[in-house]
Amino acid sequence: MGCIGTLTEWSRFLDARTSEDACAELTRYADRLDAIYADIGALIIPMWQSPTGEVAEVLMVARTAMTDAIQMLESVRGRFQDVGPGAA
Repeated sequence: MGCIGTLTEWSRFLDARTSEDACAELTRYADRLDAIYADIGALIIPMWQSPTGEVAEVLMVARTAMTDAIQMLESVRGRFQDVGPGAA
């Protein structure tokens, strides 16, 4: 995975004053994406019954994108945790 921004850029984006604030905000975003992932997953099985099954296939791609986004946010959160407590 390539660089997805500096911690300074993320701190500004998240409006975080400390690394703990940044981690908490990143966790909230990841949790929201995880809920979307679950919602999409619940639709895949019924959509296999649709004509051609293409809807289910697109939903599987969307679910993969959610996984990638969650991993990116967790990667940034890990970088903040490595920095330790204090100013972000």
